[in-house]
Amino acid sequence: PEWRTPRQRFNQPPDRSNNGFFGPLPLEAAAGWSSLEELRLSSNSFAGALPPAWPSALRRLKVLELAGNELDGLIPESWSGFGDTLDRLALHDNEIAGTLPGKLQKFAGQSDVCAGTELDCGVDHGKARKGR
Repeated sequence: PEWRTPRQRFNQPPDRSNNGFFGPLPLEAAAGWSSLEELRLSSNSFAGALPPAWPSALRRLKVLELAGNELDGLIPESWSGFGDTLDRLALHDNEIAGTLPGKLQKFAGQSDVCAGTELDCGVDHGKARKGR
């Protein structure tokens, strides 16, 4: 998939934070992403739900940063599949709600995951939203 930005397009994103990308995250991760270990998409303007198919396509992912976007909804149950490989998860400053599914519970209470969200992480990090 190609993501839209005022400045560029890309197919293989290593660190694409602060690039002005907008729109939904692709529902299906591109086949070329299967070997990615890090995916950094923080501080863009991605909106909508987290793609349920990502954990099965991104099996080697160790770092996933989606903080500071406009993502919303619940974390899909399928994202529990990231629990075996992820060492770092950043979801803060989004409109994500609910609870962390299954193996993602290991991130409960971490401000990189919970701060500025509606997630029930067992610790109140507050809803200090970024300026929009």
